[in-house]
Amino acid sequence: MVLPFPQKSAEVVPINGPMKGRGAVTNIQGRYEVNGRERFDDGWTVPGSGDEAPAPLKTIVTDEIAKSILSRNTSPDIPFSVSLNPYRGCEHVIRKVTMCD
Repeated sequence: MVLPFPQKSAEVVPINGPMKGRGAVTNIQGRYEVNGRERFDDGWTVPGSGDEAPAPLKTIVTDEIAKSILSRNTSPDIPFSVSLNPYRGCEHVIRKVTMCD
């Protein structure tokens, strides 16, 4: 039997306890991906770095002064003309923050 995609064993990284910080804990390649990536030693390691975990990414909260919370849509394929945009940015907002003066 010929398989449509080469079968490779994925690198297994043990997780000791819950992972903290931003981003996905794993990023497993899908079976329909055309390109694949494998970790290998290319000799460009920094002396003394070893297998240390990189520094965690810091989340920075900044004030956003917006003109409006409403966004106007003029696309013919969207069945509404106004949408609510409660936040701005690429990172998904998980927590709701209430600010009181």
